[in-house]
Amino acid sequence: MSKIDECISRLEEQLQSGNLLAEMEPSGVKLNDETADFTIRCEKIEWKCHRSILSKCDFFKACFSGGFKVRFHSSTPLATRSQWRLTGCLNQEAGEGFMTLEEDDPESIETFLHYLYTGDPSTAHPSCLPVDTVFAKNINVYVLANKYRMPNLKIKAMDNIRSEIGLVEANLGSDNPRCATRSRALMEALRDLYDEEADQYVAQEIREKIMESISALPRLWSEYAELDTLMGESSVIRADVLKSVANTMISQRREIQELHEEIHHLQLLSAKTT
Repeated sequence: MSKIDECISRLEEQLQSGNLLAEMEPSGVKLNDETADFTIRCEKIEWKCHRSILSKCDFFKACFSGGFKVRFHSSTPLATRSQWRLTGCLNQEAGEGFMTLEEDDPESIETFLHYLYTGDPSTAHPSCLPVDTVFAKNINVYVLANKYRMPNLKIKAMDNIRSEIGLVEANLGSDNPRCATRSRALMEALRDLYDEEADQYVAQEIREKIMESISALPRLWSEYAELDTLMGESSVIRADVLKSVANTMISQRREIQELHEEIHHLQLLSAKTT
């Protein structure tokens, strides 16, 4: 077995055991301080990091323990091979102490590192961002967290996305410019997710979650003019919205039926005791 295969096997074992689901704890160590022993580079930005902190992420932990030089391209499958594809390029050489993330989003890397060091994902929280960037920022964070197998960060990014979708629905018809900006940002995010150049595996995963959120809010798919326009532009988006709405209605119907059955059962029990 090659060192790369050993690295992948260790990652898969961690995923199957559920050990990756632990919350990040504050490290007490600061990013970019004088004790840093590893450098992450993206575009023209460098972060001085600590191997001990980066090792909280099992991808980095596997790289460090493997002690090998490897270059992964965006088409190279890792871990489950069908589920984990790096969107960027990694060039890691343990002896030289650096890693270049050539195609990742620098702001998302900043959020990722901040989360590793502090356990705090708030740099991607809507309250900390301009309203027109919330969807795009959290989608990028979700993609990066998916790539490096950080499930809690994925959950937090999706929670932020769902929260913003809820605000779009709550403010339909509002004349507030902020609400209009948020609404446009959601439509732009959906267009990007359905773009042919998007990483289709990750994009589909995010699309499904967004559609679930939209279908759970009836006003969005029945009164949202911008979504209606987008559905007119794309038959794929229209099909996904209608499919998600149908699935939601079927699920709700089942829940109602189960509730009726439970009420009937309780009524029978009550009748027997009287």
